[in-house]
This record gives sequence, C-alpha cells and structure tokens, in this order.
Amino acid sequence: METEEIELRQRKLKRKSTALASAENVLRVFQKRFLVDCRDYDIRFNIPGGMPMDGPSAGIALAVALMSALTGKPAAKGLALTGEITVQGEVRPVGGVHEKLEAAVLAGATTILVPVDNYEEHSMKFDATEVLPVSDITEVMRFAFSIPHEAEKTDNVLPLIVSA
Repeated sequence: METEEIELRQRKLKRKSTALASAENVLRVFQKRFLVDCRDYDIRFNIPGGMPMDGPSAGIALAVALMSALTGKPAAKGLALTGEITVQGEVRPVGGVHEKLEAAVLAGATTILVPVDNYEEHSMKFDATEVLPVSDITEVMRFAFSIPHEAEKTDNVLPLIVSA
C-alpha cells in the first residue's frame, strides 16, 4: 500500500497507490467531519490476506474500522461494505459490485452497504441479506454503529457512537 513505479517510454512514473490514497482520505475525513486529529494516534492499516490490495473500494471499510478502533465500539454484526471515500466524506461508486455482493452473501453478511451510484434495486435482492445504498460517510457510520437517523443532528456522529 505504498507507491509504485511504472517505466513508460524511457520515463519512470511514480504514483501513490490508490489504497494508500484511500487511507489518507479516511484520515482527512475524520479530521474534517468528526473533528478527530488522527495525528494524535499511531494509526496503521493492515490488510491481511496474502494478496496485494489496491483500488479505492475499501475506503468506507477503512473508515468503519478506524471508528471502531478509536471508540472501542464494534461495528454491526454481519456488515459488509464497499465504496470509495472522498476527502469531503462522499461515498463514490466502485467496480465489481455484483461480484462483491455475491462474495459477501456467501460469507454470511446480513447487511451490505454499497455506493448509491452502484445501487440497482432490481438486481440486489438476496435472501436474508439487506443491501443499502449510501452516499455519505455519516450514513455509513449511522448504519455501521446502529445510530437512529433522528438522533443525529450534525455530521459529527462520533459523540453518538461513543455514548452508545
């Protein structure tokens, strides 16, 4: 999850991995939206599994994992999620959603969060699994930590999660 070099036409191009960019976006969102300065913590994202992870699809999953670690509160049982996170906290669409949904259902997920722009109601019906569209990190946290919509007055759901 670092950088990669590409040699193209006798030029070396270096770019940050999109997984690293996703992790950095999560840290910025926590500062902007939840008023948490992540520089006060020693934060490391470890993606186990033996395969390199790249792409922005894990953005909201990284955000939920970080919120859980900072608050000591577990995310909802049976939750699976996919979606890119922007520095503004928007959830953007990703590729391979149908394959990810099938894998989540096979793994036993009971609730799956997907970007609203990837949501297709007619093709997202699964027995015993609810697929919910999300467009913002606050919605993600509301679902992940079972915060009723009525209880949330601002974008900063952190106090609501801590007090739960």
